[in-house]
Amino acid sequence: MVRACWLALFAVSAASAQYEVPRKASEYPAHATWPQFEVGAEYLIHSVPAEAGAIYARDYLVIEVAVYPSKGSVTVLSAHFVLRVNDRKTVLYPESPGFVAASVKYPNWSQDREVAGTAQMGDGTVMIGPRPASRFPGDPTGSAPPRPVPDPNAEPRAPVNVEETIARASLPEGETRVPWKGCLYFAFDGKLKSIHKLELEYDDGHEHKGSLVVFQK
Repeated sequence: MVRACWLALFAVSAASAQYEVPRKASEYPAHATWPQFEVGAEYLIHSVPAEAGAIYARDYLVIEVAVYPSKGSVTVLSAHFVLRVNDRKTVLYPESPGFVAASVKYPNWSQDREVAGTAQMGDGTVMIGPRPASRFPGDPTGSAPPRPVPDPNAEPRAPVNVEETIARASLPEGETRVPWKGCLYFAFDGKLKSIHKLELEYDDGHEHKGSLVVFQK
């Protein structure tokens, strides 16, 4: 009975871990305040946070967002956010974690794009994404890069599940009275050096709207 209760408490703790916000909105590189809540944001470039490192999402710009309710509950939706690049008239809309995971895992997900990523696992590195196609049997360019020799004394870890990791890292949606944080993913096929300014804009369709400059050269 005690063991069952402990497992139940552990499951609740694990499920809520992704929502924990260890810092204040003002401690984020960009933040804004409205009467009912605050928002903090940070530009993570192509990195999706994971428990043991990060997943590289080459085709997406990743913005971590934290929402802090101050009066009552707040409805958090990714659709409330858009990303404006270099003050352009057009904006980028958030895409679902499933699209991001597919772009990381499958080389033909988007035409003429190739994606590859890594996630730190203990003392080694796990490659996530496609391998170059072999041109002939034994072609060294078609094989995976050599991996570090695993430590025989290290505790075994579960394999990286890209879909689950990216989904858990994403901004949770719904109504909340406590701080929530997570990532928004914006498809971007340009070069990073072409980016001079990134502005995360917020609009809930009511009285709350504004913007946060998350990057500027």
